[in-house]
Parts: sequence; C-alpha cells; structure tokens
Amino acid sequence: MPPRPEALSASAIQLYLTCSLKYRFQHLDRLPRLFASANQAFGTAIHAALNWLHKERKQGRIPPLSEVLQVFEADWYAQTEIAGRVEVRFDDDGDRSLLLHKGKELLTQYYHLPAGAVRDSEFYFTLPLVNPATGEVLDVPIRGVIDLVEQDDVIVEFKAPQKAPPMSELPDNIQVTTYAYAYAKLFGKPPREIRKVSLVRTKNPKIDTQVTGRDERDFERLFHLGREVLKGIRGGVFIPNRGCWLCSDCEYDQDCREWTGNEEVNRT
Repeated sequence: MPPRPEALSASAIQLYLTCSLKYRFQHLDRLPRLFASANQAFGTAIHAALNWLHKERKQGRIPPLSEVLQVFEADWYAQTEIAGRVEVRFDDDGDRSLLLHKGKELLTQYYHLPAGAVRDSEFYFTLPLVNPATGEVLDVPIRGVIDLVEQDDVIVEFKAPQKAPPMSELPDNIQVTTYAYAYAKLFGKPPREIRKVSLVRTKNPKIDTQVTGRDERDFERLFHLGREVLKGIRGGVFIPNRGCWLCSDCEYDQDCREWTGNEEVNRT
C-alpha cells in the first residue's frame, strides 16, 4: 500500500492534480533527480535573492542593489557551476548567461518598486486543514512557506515564469488559497490583499503583479481538494499525464516512459 503522506502542501496537491505519477515518483518513491531544469534553477536563485532582501528590510536595513544582485549571482553560480551538484540542463549554450542577465534585470526592477513594511519572509507553517462549513479536520496537516508577509495584512507570492500568467487562472490558484488559509488561521483574519508577483523573463523582462483575495468558500474547496487527493494517494491512483506542461523538462521522463502500471492496493 502506498505510504500515508505526513502532510499535504499546495504544491503537492497541484502536482497530484496535474500528474499523479510524477507525484508518486517525487513524494512516495523518492526517485533520485538526475538533473534539474534551468527553470527550476532560475526560480531558486530569484527566491534566494528576494528572501535575503526582505530579511534585510525586516531588520531595518536597506541594502544596496549590488548586494542583492550578488546574492542572486552566488546562488546561480552554486547551482550551475559547482561540480558535484545536480546537473542543470539548458536548452542552449547561451541560456546560462542570458538567464543570469535577465535575473539581474528583473531584480533591479523589483528593487526600485515601492516596498511595504516586512513582517516576515519565507514564513513556514504547518496547520490542520479544516472544513469551515462543517468543522471536519483532515487527518494530515497542510504545510507550506509564504514568500512574504507585510505588516498591513498583505501576503505576497513570487514566481519567475517565462511568460506572464493570465488573470483567469488566479481565482483557482491553489497556492494562493493555501497561503490565505494559513494567514487566516494564524492571525485570526483573512489577508487584506494577496499579491502574486511574477518576475517574467520574456525578451523584455518585466514584473507582472496580480491582486486577489480569498474567503471561506475558497477554504472549503481547498479542504475538499485535499481530501480527494488523499483518497487518490491512499487508493494507489497514479496515472501519467503525457503531454502536460510538466513534461518538457521533467526529470522523471525515462521512469514515466518505462511505467507499466501500479501495484494493487490491499483495501482489507
């Protein structure tokens, strides 16, 4: 029988809904990752620089832009140049330097935006997932990390996509709902505002900010999604979704191609 997950997260729920077989490979079988995509490396380096900047601002220090860029470049170098790390794969030899340039340009744009007072950066949480309509509690918690919490009840989620996401996706964004749920549980009120800030690495890099909110109907839907995902995991339902957006740089591509079905689950 597949092992019972210790917790759920927004990314785990979304991954299971997008490709449940990749969820199994990553979270249950824990297959080794033979490589990382350039997209993953870029996002990690951007988040490292933003987190460092926000923690400095929380302490009342306004670091010069050059220091922020140094953090980004150091993280990028550590991922892409140091021997012994997981290989980062690039589509083209020039992508390495191009992404470094675009990352610096995007961080420069973000640095010069008006900044709110920082309450916390990379705020970790583990909480029971409760249906607000009935009080039912899921038997595993939900956990995650909010990128930025500002003093005026604003939470911010950062992304580093290749193109700006459409506004039509925002109302159903599981990550945004999860972070709003966590904020409401921890601080006794929903966030006044939720911002999804995308540092978009198009030909002309730009920052795209989308603003939304959440209420208890969204939290009720999150509970139902979590419960049904758990049912699928415990029932051994893991199906490849060949052709989905994850496939282009999936580190489990060969395992997926060799997949011949799942073992039977004993339900007695």
